Amino acid sequence: MVIIGGAEPSLDVVYVDLHDGSLFMENATVQILPFDAGSYPATGPFTILGFPEQKDPDVVRREGLTDSVYIENATDVSMYNKAFGLLRALALGPERSASLMRDILKEHDR
Repeated sequence: MVIIGGAEPSLDVVYVDLHDGSLFMENATVQILPFDAGSYPATGPFTILGFPEQKDPDVVRREGLTDSVYIENATDVSMYNKAFGLLRALALGPERSASLMRDILKEHDR
């Protein structure tokens, strides 16, 4: 198993997300990828930009240390969509993620 990052969560971020008792926003779902999930199919941050018009295909924005790259090739974009699906499948569901974050806050008296 490969552990990427540290095991200590950023409690300030957790507090901001949970201060009202909810992880849920109208346009976003928060899911935690636990460290025991092992390695996963992404090597860095990326964003899939989807557009409502079919004539405008999805684009991937991959972030690097000094720049960002926009990927428009349909085959490459498809690979990122598959990787995102795998990340979601490996992650805890929204309810379990919220419960874990609440437990972490309770442990640290936030």
